[in-house]
Amino acid sequence: RENSVQLLKTLDAYFAFSGNITEAAKHMYIHRNTYIYRMSKIKLILGNDLANPLKMLEYQVALLALKISGE
Repeated sequence: RENSVQLLKTLDAYFAFSGNITEAAKHMYIHRNTYIYRMSKIKLILGNDLANPLKMLEYQVALLALKISGE
């Protein structure tokens, strides 16, 4: 569960900082390499390189729904 939460926060930061890895990592108070590692795990899980704008929108909406629901 803890890993899932970390990955969700990592993806949320990715969107919040428009894909800027350095700024997202700073915001999360983690090393840039840790952030990159987490993003590689996310891409593996999603089976997507986050280059597809429609998929990115789906992920952003899903994250927003999780925030709203309090999950």
